Amino acid sequence: MRCVSTARRRCCNSSIWAIRTSRRPSANARRSTWRWRRISKWWTRCVVIGYGTQSRKTLTTSISKIDGDKLYGAPVSTVGDALKGKVAGLRVATNSSLSGEAPRFLIRGGSSINMGNDPIYIVDGALRDDLSGVNPNDIESMEVLKDAASAAIYGARASNGVIIVTTKKGSPSQGPQVVFDVQVGFSAPTKKWDLLSSREQIALVRPAIANIYAKSTGTLAASSWLDGANVAVGTGNTSNRNQFTTRYLEYGGTVPDGYEWMFDPLDNSKVIIFTDTDFQDQWMSEAFWQKEYIGVNGGSDRMSYAASISYLDDGGVFAMSDYDVFTTHGNASFKITKSLEASTTFDISRQRSSKFVDNYFNAFGRGIMFAPTARGFDEEVGWMSSGGNANAQLASFYEAFYDREAATDRISSTFNLKWRIIDGLTATAQYNYYGNNYRGSYYARGEVDGYPNLISQTRSTTETRTQTVRDTFTAHLAFNRTFADKHTVGATLGYELMSQRYWYLTSNSTGSASDDVPILDSGINFKASNKDEKQALMSLFGRVSYDFAQKYIVSATFRYDGSSKFAKGNQWGFFPAASAAWVISEESPSSRGSDAR
Repeated sequence: MRCVSTARRRCCNSSIWAIRTSRRPSANARRSTWRWRRISKWWTRCVVIGYGTQSRKTLTTSISKIDGDKLYGAPVSTVGDALKGKVAGLRVATNSSLSGEAPRFLIRGGSSINMGNDPIYIVDGALRDDLSGVNPNDIESMEVLKDAASAAIYGARASNGVIIVTTKKGSPSQGPQVVFDVQVGFSAPTKKWDLLSSREQIALVRPAIANIYAKSTGTLAASSWLDGANVAVGTGNTSNRNQFTTRYLEYGGTVPDGYEWMFDPLDNSKVIIFTDTDFQDQWMSEAFWQKEYIGVNGGSDRMSYAASISYLDDGGVFAMSDYDVFTTHGNASFKITKSLEASTTFDISRQRSSKFVDNYFNAFGRGIMFAPTARGFDEEVGWMSSGGNANAQLASFYEAFYDREAATDRISSTFNLKWRIIDGLTATAQYNYYGNNYRGSYYARGEVDGYPNLISQTRSTTETRTQTVRDTFTAHLAFNRTFADKHTVGATLGYELMSQRYWYLTSNSTGSASDDVPILDSGINFKASNKDEKQALMSLFGRVSYDFAQKYIVSATFRYDGSSKFAKGNQWGFFPAASAAWVISEESPSSRGSDAR
């Protein structure tokens, strides 16, 4: 089978053995002969490892690979959502159901109690903070490095594993190709809680109160609950200023529009009227979802190229969770001479989302605890808390009073130069620039259409800005050659220098006299904080490997890291690893050509 062009072409061929039988007549009986024959060849895929590629067959470490075809066109907002359930040993979990929420990756479980358990992410040879902003349609393949032997070449940062992403490149063997992909759909909650209806709650709770508080007196007397106002099943809610709607229907009266009725379970001669609202519908509902993608790729003998642009808009099943992201990706490769090749890659993404309030339980948890008989909102009164708890509000309350937006811009640009010095020896130099800019703008109104904010009327304004800039230079030599058709020796030796700077600034003001100008300057009470952090990492790394006839394989890697994060005398660390493998399938059960009878 013809192999595609790879860094190591040897990783494309393999063989399988099978039994062929034949029967030959003899004077006394038929004799069957079994012979081991190499009857077919199949293509063994290459996998991307640290600073190189390798045949899957000669791996001595635990690496899983997933092809981009399995991710292409997935109706999801993030790469992590597309990966769920596709890689053994990789757990993909989301902290919430908000659209665009970056998932967490756990490779073979966590390794730390009080520190992070996230792996590191390498996209086209460059370190990324996460996989947000990477379009699934642009991915050629993903490799998950699960064990210490495979991840050690990246040092201590890779203690929780490594996820390597390779994006699609142009094909030099074909002309321009254009891909256009449009997806439109709706998303909806898969399941909602089966809560009591108003009728069920009244039938259950009123007799229970009468029984439990039968002997109580004063404010705990059963009558104060059953006949009182602002009680979910009480019948004293005769005013639209009461939090609940349960009350007795007057003799000869009619049931108002939107109300239901039932006989009082404690007195069948009386009729209770009430509203029945499932407040989950305010928090979770169907949402429109759309995604557009345009890609082009092609090439010639001297160059290849690929580029794409994409936009995704997700209305969000959850209240206040709309999300959109714009991405653009491109790469180009040029053959300068027969042995010298240059390539460049860029990724730009812009994400915007509506951020929900900080405490999910205070908002959603208490919001869905509204009794189905609750009024929630009245045009004369405004919004009403449930049970007197100021944090128990409807979703419409938060949508009206809170304006919270977060936006993240990312850019990654890489220049790569590869020189094939002699057959089997290649030198590679790469520079990557990575930038991440975050903006968070949060404002809490004190009043809307004359209705006060029941949680806080301080008109809090918060502006947060962060910026990360990272420069990485990597250079390495890679050697790979086979001697006497059986002995394959590989070696990699490299150097890496990373410099990073992080800025953080947040400011808050309160006490504005009006909601007309929701900016920091309109407040009278201020507080602010900032950070300015620098760090650098210098590394030497290497790998050596040997295999005999693709049967007996040994490999060893090391990384020597020096980090500015630590005090002098403790800045350097050495991280070695070794592994070995025996490919049993390459061992023939008997000598080739001999008979087994």
